[in-house]
Amino acid sequence: MDNIARIERFWHDLETWLKQTAPHWLETLPSPVSENKLEALESHLGFALPEEFKASYRIHDGLGESKLLRLEKNSYAHHQVYGILHETVWEWLPLEAIYSTYQQTLEIY
Repeated sequence: MDNIARIERFWHDLETWLKQTAPHWLETLPSPVSENKLEALESHLGFALPEEFKASYRIHDGLGESKLLRLEKNSYAHHQVYGILHETVWEWLPLEAIYSTYQQTLEIY
C-alpha cells in the first residue's frame, strides 16, 4: 500500500470509528480543500507540497474545531507522546491557518 492509500485508509477508518462512537465529532471535521487553494499555497510558499499532504487536505481541511488529535501541554496523551517537560502543542491546522502562520513568520523575520 502506498502512502496516499494509507492516508485515504486512515481517514476512512477514522470516519467509520467516529460514526459509530462519536458522531458529534464526525460532524465537526472540515470539508476538503479545493485544488485552487492547494495551488495558491504552493505558489505562495514557492515550492510544491508533498503529495501526501495534499491527499490528506483533499479529504479534510485540518481538524477544525474538533481538536480530535490535538495534543495539549499537560494532557495525558501529550505526556505519553512527548514527556512531562515538552512544551509544544501540536494541532492539525486548516490550510488558511498554515498560510497565515507562514505569513506572520515572514513578517517577524
